[in-house]
Amino acid sequence: MPYPHSGPTGLGQVAQQAAQVLYQHRLVSTRQLHRLITPHHTRSEYLRRQLHTLREAGLAETVGRRRSGQTDLLWWLTEKGATAVESAGLLPQRPYRMSPEAALGPLQDHTLATVETGLAMVEWARHLGHECGPLDWSPETAHHYRDEARPGEDLALIPDAVLNYVHTDAEQRTRTLLTYFVEVDRTQMTIARLAQKLHAYAAYRTYTPAQPGPRGARATPQSDG
Repeated sequence: MPYPHSGPTGLGQVAQQAAQVLYQHRLVSTRQLHRLITPHHTRSEYLRRQLHTLREAGLAETVGRRRSGQTDLLWWLTEKGATAVESAGLLPQRPYRMSPEAALGPLQDHTLATVETGLAMVEWARHLGHECGPLDWSPETAHHYRDEARPGEDLALIPDAVLNYVHTDAEQRTRTLLTYFVEVDRTQMTIARLAQKLHAYAAYRTYTPAQPGPRGARATPQSDG
């Protein structure tokens, strides 16, 4: 899906788009940004110049990551950059803020792997003529539910990402919105934690929220099954 071309003022369109992507996905490499935002450019020099304008304006920061003998920059928004994106009012606000410590910390690989998963869907959608853009997935969105096995508790299932994908059938002239819960497995989760999350998915799948009662009346809890 197309995403809004607005954000921090005084910047080029590509820099604004990059700021939005960084705000939503927290930590993204230069190579990933190139594939997401400027795939029509053979080389990434233009994107790099735009990214440097973000850094020079104090809106973004970087840290180097060395893989396979090459160094790639990882980008994130500063507090100033996040505030600038939020002021445009075009994206759902996210309380999370990246920091140099977090960018270099143990969640670096998982964050980049989640971006890579969404990026694979974006590139496949382009190939098939479907719709899935750089802002069509959101990391770690809480989905609240209740479980019969844990009565009285307000629980939350937090997938690694929730991704929206529009499947277009040109022959039938139909467009179908598909929503996916994305889990990125890097074999870092314990078996017990994995079992808990699988149980949470099963409980959420069958969960039916209680319907609000008449005004002034107290709602009666319903079975979560």
